[in-house]
Amino acid sequence: MGGLETAATAEQELPKRTKQSHYQRRRYEPKSFDLRGKLYRIFGVDLTNVPGISAITAHTILSEIGTDAITATAHKLARIVFHLLSTKEAYNEAVFNKCEEKRLRRAELRLRKHAAQLGFQVIAAANS
Repeated sequence: MGGLETAATAEQELPKRTKQSHYQRRRYEPKSFDLRGKLYRIFGVDLTNVPGISAITAHTILSEIGTDAITATAHKLARIVFHLLSTKEAYNEAVFNKCEEKRLRRAELRLRKHAAQLGFQVIAAANS
């Protein structure tokens, strides 16, 4: 974690914890170093202030998605988790590949429609 860059929005001093909960457990957080402080330095915001996110959860988010293209990745992960929980189906990569193909087709149709409204025509690029 020491090798990761400091976020531009991170202030020198860690902001005070605003999340107050009787159920707030910190027993799994390391005692030998300030995990919350290091995560704040890297992310530039304190994710542990979000209800349900501990320093360990924020560390897992960092290790799974990193610090770039977070919004898109988080949205994709949220859609996957929602699908798994709502359908009670086991994770199957093929289902999500189909969803991604559908999303790309819809985006292409939207682009073609918008281009037509502006008087343009979309021509697919040759595959190289």
